[in-house]
Amino acid sequence: MLSLKIERQWEPEDFIEVLHGMESLYYKAIMSRRGPFIPELYFVERHYPFSSYDDRLNALNEWLLKEARMTASADMRLLIRRIDYASPGSIDFVGIGKALEAVDKTLGRLIDFFTERHKRKESDKQAKIDTGIKEIELAKEQESLRALQIANARELLALRRDYREELEEILVPLAVRDQEKLSSRIAEQKLVGTKQSKG
Repeated sequence: MLSLKIERQWEPEDFIEVLHGMESLYYKAIMSRRGPFIPELYFVERHYPFSSYDDRLNALNEWLLKEARMTASADMRLLIRRIDYASPGSIDFVGIGKALEAVDKTLGRLIDFFTERHKRKESDKQAKIDTGIKEIELAKEQESLRALQIANARELLALRRDYREELEEILVPLAVRDQEKLSSRIAEQKLVGTKQSKG
């Protein structure tokens, strides 16, 4: 079981984004050759006109998630065991242990990134740093977050090395997109920790 520790006030959109991001990451971690493959993805891409790269990523992610929901057997599905909406509260997920462990590590690294960022912001309030340096630091921080999200995606996808490299290159930006949904709640200090346990 994987528990997400939550705090503060949550709006419906927060729950939607976190549950969607968790489910999408989880199914990418358990995906196998029997799941989506390159010709199907290319068909989806050619079939729909995308107005932007973001639209393309969103559409492909939705297609993959629907495919995973339809093809995952009962013992492989991600389930919500409990939602405790107090501050602090938790959202408890049940699924395959290795996949939940990979998602837990991904979230842990994102939470560590934002915790360190928050500490830096607190110390910046005390120090007088000129605006130009702050802008450079912000750009470096955003690049570091993107690099972390890509590394997380590659590690998560390493669980299933039985799909072709071309598919992994498509899945990495999609897994990064899933993390973006979770990262915004971590940055807002709404998603503050994880805990993995048996049961």
